[in-house]
Amino acid sequence: GKNEAILRDHFRQYPVLYLRLSFCCGNSWQKMREEIKSALLNMGGRSVSAPGCSPNLPTHLKLYSAASLTDDMSMVRFLEDWTRCLHDMCGKRVIVLVDDFDTPLNHACRHGFHSNASVFFRVLFTCALRGNRYLEKACIVGNVESTESIFS
Repeated sequence: GKNEAILRDHFRQYPVLYLRLSFCCGNSWQKMREEIKSALLNMGGRSVSAPGCSPNLPTHLKLYSAASLTDDMSMVRFLEDWTRCLHDMCGKRVIVLVDDFDTPLNHACRHGFHSNASVFFRVLFTCALRGNRYLEKACIVGNVESTESIFS
């Protein structure tokens, strides 16, 4: 049907980065930053290669480690570098999927360091996603916590 053309033109045609933040819930900003670093470093292992992508990871991305992500801007640059490298490897702009973006923010709010977390994620999403010429699309997903039941 009409969806065949959409699937043929788009299914597995873009490199994808998947950033899962559901386990980023440290009880301090320092602990949470370490968990966010881990999520960023694991993000590349889940990248989906598109047809025509080179299977070889660029050397400078292999050099990234938890020790090299020393501050907030280095983590932002890491996400930017991934999108650029995947674009260069595949010749197509990248799709970034961010799952459970709200988990660290909700946890930070409950534990008193919401301002640190909200500033970090504002910078991360603004710098690494908005205006990123290597980005095709980004999808940022989360769940809104509520004290009210939708069934009452």
